[in-house]
Amino acid sequence: MYVTVRRPSDPPGPFNGKVQIWTTNEMGRPVQSIPVSGEIQGELAAIPPRLYWVIPDLGTNKSDYPAEALTRKIELTSVLGREVKLKKATSDIPGMSVRIVPKEGQDAGKRFDLVLAFDELPQAFTNGKVIVETPLPSLPKLEVPITIAVPR
Repeated sequence: MYVTVRRPSDPPGPFNGKVQIWTTNEMGRPVQSIPVSGEIQGELAAIPPRLYWVIPDLGTNKSDYPAEALTRKIELTSVLGREVKLKKATSDIPGMSVRIVPKEGQDAGKRFDLVLAFDELPQAFTNGKVIVETPLPSLPKLEVPITIAVPR
């Protein structure tokens, strides 16, 4: 017996399912169900694959916030160890800028930092995403879901 999980054409993401074992003697129900969950990755993986970011309440003046409160890094890694030329990264979250910083040395072309920064303070709880465009036919876009929690 074997189980095959195929990545859908959508961007990679989490999945939940179950493997059911049936016998020819008991046709009405499976003999056993095994829960299966995981994360399907493409040739490029984001670490972490999703981000929950809490912005502290330090007032309404952006200069009162330390840089680390308004900046996060997500590591992008070539899962197969091959070089990847990333095209661009964008975010649909208002006030957030995104840039790709390639790693140097032996990781050049294989690992990157995706740097997220708020150019202006976020005003409300937000769900959005960062999209990284790649030339990879199997993964033209890598989506990283982002939740921004603002305590105001």
